[in-house]
Amino acid sequence: EKDLVPALPPYPCRVLEGTEGLQVGLGVELQWKMQMGSPFGWWYGKLEALRKEPGSKLALATIAFCHFPATSQWYRLEVRFGDSELRPCAFGGFTGGIRATTETERRHWTRFFPKEPV
Repeated sequence: EKDLVPALPPYPCRVLEGTEGLQVGLGVELQWKMQMGSPFGWWYGKLEALRKEPGSKLALATIAFCHFPATSQWYRLEVRFGDSELRPCAFGGFTGGIRATTETERRHWTRFFPKEPV
């Protein structure tokens, strides 16, 4: 008989859960989407701070998007995450989870960034 438990939605549509592997000062990818029914896109940034909530899956991350000038409204974002819930984003749209990036992924992302902040 066929399994009655539905499979998890595809990765671009499912909110990542957890805080594993995140280290302040290193690169991260933030799940972000403009509209509720859209798949996630990714924003690359540097994890500036991480505060885990005791006794909870939740954490609060501060992420800097250094390809924007420090005076830009898009330079820094605080994100509550970790429990696989979609949340409104201060930039507009919605945020999901955060994942640590490898050095290879960081090099890939920064290939597309301007030499100086835009």
